[in-house]
Amino acid sequence: MTRMPATSASEKSAVAAAWCGMLFALLASQPALAADRTARNQPSAPSDPFAVYEATLNDAASRTLDRVVQTQPGTATKQPLHEVATGEKLTALLPRDTQSSLQRVARLRPLLDPILSQVGIPTELAAIVVVESGGNPAALSPKGARGLWQLMPDTARRYGLTVNADKDERLDVLKSTRAAAQYLRDLYSQFHDWQLALAAYNAGEQAVQQALARTGGAGFSVAAPVLPAETQNYVPAVLAVLTQFDGRMQKRLMGNARLLPAVYATTGR
Repeated sequence: MTRMPATSASEKSAVAAAWCGMLFALLASQPALAADRTARNQPSAPSDPFAVYEATLNDAASRTLDRVVQTQPGTATKQPLHEVATGEKLTALLPRDTQSSLQRVARLRPLLDPILSQVGIPTELAAIVVVESGGNPAALSPKGARGLWQLMPDTARRYGLTVNADKDERLDVLKSTRAAAQYLRDLYSQFHDWQLALAAYNAGEQAVQQALARTGGAGFSVAAPVLPAETQNYVPAVLAVLTQFDGRMQKRLMGNARLLPAVYATTGR
């Protein structure tokens, strides 16, 4: 039988020191492990940054509007909501904070109406702003339309606005309103019908011309079935908002239109 060699005192000390070191290391790691478990149990931050933006969109729009209105000389800063909308009729509109949109546009109308009048179109067409941007001067659509009137870059440039990497005049309330008004005036001159002009503002002139050619019609109600679904809803939505506005041109604008609740709608122009 082979005997194990005796363990020296120095070897025993080394083993003891090793065990102590392992014990201290284990004890030291406990706070870190606890912190890690706590962190894993905490709810994670929202992964979608746009969720936060969506939740505060109306506040941001109102703050932007405050700055816009305050920087325009000689204009009223408030216009009573009852001059633009009535409480009973507002209940006919879909959600997405239509009432707040009407309030913002009501405050903007002292800036918008004089320009629309100067260009020669009905001031009630400020209803487009409610549907297009909700009255947010900084609105930007996924398709690249921007500003109160949601002008696409090519349309904006066609009507004299600067749109490039350094400057975007679609964000200028006065300049963009004049450009949009001139565009609407030209659309009416082309189609001689405000409902068709609204359809063309949404879908483009060519789309409306093609729809009229295919249906042989002379009005929106005839051409609508072959227009994009968004445009089929867009025109009645603008006209639904128009019922909240007072003005001499309302009947001429609406005709016998079928009304739909207001929605936000932006598309290529």
